[in-house]
Formats: sequence, structure tokens, C-alpha cells
Amino acid sequence: MDELQRIKEAPAIAVVGVSENKEKYPYKIWRFLLDKGKKVYPVNPKFTEVEGERCFASLQELPPEVTAAIAVVSPHITETLPQQCREKGIAILWMQPGAESVVAEKACKELDIIPVVQRCVMAEW
Repeated sequence: MDELQRIKEAPAIAVVGVSENKEKYPYKIWRFLLDKGKKVYPVNPKFTEVEGERCFASLQELPPEVTAAIAVVSPHITETLPQQCREKGIAILWMQPGAESVVAEKACKELDIIPVVQRCVMAEW
């Protein structure tokens, strides 16, 4: 199955890096997925909520229905996500342009998580 199809079919998706700044891509991607009718959880330890929705501090806090994560953070933060995905049972880590990391991609492969790089989820949807 194509990675985009996995995102589309995921029961719930985590978007890592979301804030209330509507000009930033983490917010835009979160809002885009919500507008597409997806169940999307914002993840950012700096916020407790975004537009009235609970914002989770880490992937570990998310409900078990989350099977995909989209990273829209700096590469050094992305590098912390593969292990969290593994522990949470998240099967795919989509690294938006600017969030990609060779270290994270390698870790995903070692942990049996599908890494997605050099692709924008909004552009491909």
C-alpha cells in the first residue's frame, strides 16, 4: 500500500509540532487533515490545547487509535520520534520537508516503521 493511502486510511493521525500559529506549516497541515474529515491529534509539549482541542505533550499520551504520525518539526526533534512511534505502535512516520533526518529514517527502518521523506502530505493529497 502506498504511504499516502496509509495516511488516508489511518483511524487517527498525530501531527507533531502543531501550535496556534496559523501561518506555520504544523498548524496548516493539522487544519488541512481536519478539513479532510480525518481524526487528527496535535502534539507539542509547549501547548495544552490548540483551538479548544487538547494538545498532547508526546506520542505516548495519544490514544491507541493513532497509527500514523506526521513530523513538522526540526530534524533533531524528528530523530526522537521513531522510538516513540515504536513504543506506541505507530506504523508510519511521515517527515515533512524540513523535518527529514537521515538518522530518523534509518531508525524507522531498524524499528520496522515506514519512513516517508521528501514528500508533502498536503501537496500529494
